[in-house]
Amino acid sequence: MDRCEVCGTPLFHAIPHLTSRQDIIKFAKASKAYRNDKDALNGWIHPGTYCPNGCTEIWETWDEVEEPVEHPSSGK
Repeated sequence: MDRCEVCGTPLFHAIPHLTSRQDIIKFAKASKAYRNDKDALNGWIHPGTYCPNGCTEIWETWDEVEEPVEHPSSGK
């Protein structure tokens, strides 16, 4: 398990098609940095790596995503 280089807490990875909405919601509720983030509490967070304390936030982009990842505010 990889850990935050600042505080040593295990990092959370949001990966399209692997990380579920429920995983994101669980992470948001348990984290100091995202417990008030409306998107995360609704199950969406930008793909990337996050420290639950807010020390690390690394956004990832993929050139090809086989299935669209819907943002909850898209209304779809």
